[in-house]
Amino acid sequence: MDCPQRNEAGHPLVIRPDDIERVATDQLQQLDRYRQMIIEIRASITDDEFSIGAMEQHQRAIPAAEPIEKSIQMKERNKAPIHHDQHSRYRSPTPEDIAMQERGQEAIQGNAECLEEVGAEEQQA
Repeated sequence: MDCPQRNEAGHPLVIRPDDIERVATDQLQQLDRYRQMIIEIRASITDDEFSIGAMEQHQRAIPAAEPIEKSIQMKERNKAPIHHDQHSRYRSPTPEDIAMQERGQEAIQGNAECLEEVGAEEQQA
């Protein structure tokens, strides 16, 4: 039994208690260093995620504020009177607009009369 035990590489295994304790202490210290590194990495990732989240939230807030500001500007602009007509805030219709409206009304009236005739023919049939 005095023959030293060897590992697969052929190196003698440490079997003396004081050597085992020294190796175990070194291994535990190295594991503690790894644990500290992992804690630091985790904290860094958490900080990065928090800053990314804050940045995303800020970016979402900026575009959301722009339409609101534009909407407010549009409402204020609509409230301001248009100076084309002193009595109305809307522009006065031009003769072309009036003629176009009359043609549209005539077309609607013609379509209504045509539909009435079709309806009367269907009832007779």
